[in-house]
Amino acid sequence: MRENLIYLSARARFILGLIKEEIVVKEKTDEEVEEQLVAYELPKKDDSYDYLVNMPIKKMTKAEVEKLKKEVDDLVIKINTLDKTSIQQLYLNDLDALTEYF
Repeated sequence: MRENLIYLSARARFILGLIKEEIVVKEKTDEEVEEQLVAYELPKKDDSYDYLVNMPIKKMTKAEVEKLKKEVDDLVIKINTLDKTSIQQLYLNDLDALTEYF
C-alpha cells in the first residue's frame, strides 16, 4: 500500500508539473526528460520512469490530478487506520469478514 501511495502521488505531481509547464517533454530527448524527472524528485518504478512518460495523454488533465489526489488521500486514511489497528484486531476483523462470507 505504501508503495502504491508513492507512485499515485508521483503521477499526480508529474501531471501537475506538465500542466504548470515545470516539466517539459515536447521536443526533448529521453535523457533531458529523465533529468527533469530526477530534478522534480519523482521516483523510478522498476528502474524506469515508464509509468509516468507512457501515460495516455487523456490522463494528463486537472480532473485526473484531482482523482489521483483523492486516491492518495483515501490510501493515506487506510494506511493510518491499519497502523493504528493491532494485529489481534486485524485477525478478528478477518474472521468477521470470513464469517460474513460463508
